[in-house]
Amino acid sequence: MFKFLSLILTVLGLAACAQKSMNASSAYTGLGRESIAADDLKKYAPKAIDAKLERDIRRMLDISSPGLGLLHPNKKQLFFSWKITGVYQVWTIDQERRFPILLTGGKDSTRLLDITPDGKWLLVSQDKDGQENPGVFLLSLDGAQQVPVFVKEKVRTSLAYVSDDSQFVYYSANDEKPEMFTFYKYSIKTGEREKIFAQEGAGIWSLADHTQDGRWLMAQYLS
Repeated sequence: MFKFLSLILTVLGLAACAQKSMNASSAYTGLGRESIAADDLKKYAPKAIDAKLERDIRRMLDISSPGLGLLHPNKKQLFFSWKITGVYQVWTIDQERRFPILLTGGKDSTRLLDITPDGKWLLVSQDKDGQENPGVFLLSLDGAQQVPVFVKEKVRTSLAYVSDDSQFVYYSANDEKPEMFTFYKYSIKTGEREKIFAQEGAGIWSLADHTQDGRWLMAQYLS
């Protein structure tokens, strides 16, 4: 028993030393293409495949189904994300059961996040050029008007929730430091934003739950 325990501790110790050495040498920081050296990208880039095989793979990937979607508060209109065009976009369908109507377009992936309780706006995320740093936007029900809640280059933004009175949007973004998410309140009426919560140190904070009177339950993920 003691020999077995000693072996486990030895292995864990060696693994920790190896991880520490690897972390010191690789010095990985940030997100996206700029976090990896150009030589490494070139070294591990996939090789070109046969044209016929590529076509077969593309046909398989084109087979997709829409997300579950969100029902409008009036119960007459459904909104959902779908990548039937090859890129995720936001669609809608009404009670007449006609073919869905495309609300967004272009090369940037756009996904449905939420609907304001008053039914006036959709909340969507949009990732420019596939950089995996999406912004959060308000989108009118007909897709004609798109208002940025928060979007910034090299910053990842995530929706937290919309207030029950449809006045405020709460979201998090790593705009202050790449390794830390700060929480903000955005006014739909005025466009102003207010910093609500930020905590430096080990781990990443996220909003686990909230109450109607504005109290938050925060979770800390330790690395």
